[in-house]
Amino acid sequence: MCKWKWIEQETNYNFAFVSLGCNLGNCEKSIQKAKECINNLPNTKIIRASSTIKTKPVGYLNQPDFLNQIILVYTDKSAEGLLQVLLQIEKDIGRIRTKKWGPRIIDLDILFFNHQIIRKKSLVIPHPEIKNRRFVLQLMTELAGDFIHPQTKKTMQEMYNEYLQIATQQ
Repeated sequence: MCKWKWIEQETNYNFAFVSLGCNLGNCEKSIQKAKECINNLPNTKIIRASSTIKTKPVGYLNQPDFLNQIILVYTDKSAEGLLQVLLQIEKDIGRIRTKKWGPRIIDLDILFFNHQIIRKKSLVIPHPEIKNRRFVLQLMTELAGDFIHPQTKKTMQEMYNEYLQIATQQ
């Protein structure tokens, strides 16, 4: 049995892995504020958090480095409901969407929601960029290395090892 499986014992709740990122302003403060807002949501609690690491930007490179963390959240909200409150938290903290992959005061992304696969215009789960983001694979491995990606059927540890193997060959 996976060491994190205990969270599935509460039948009225869902779990989600949420990534937090920031590269504008006081990033420690923005990430902490986002976590406080999430923890203050009704019937929602952060169960675990990864370490926080600094990473290089992806996509649009002419911007400051990011501070990133992943949290495991327990909630009674649906995936769509959680997305809506995360978008509101981003807005409340001061995020203004201007450029894709551009600088931001806070970025909150649902990586996984239970073991669901969701394909909607407004929400894609698992997050489609997981396999391409070293920091996501690294922090997911730290937080729940034995969590199995519902599409690849590989653990986060396996996916991270594969990523590292490919990266050293390039």
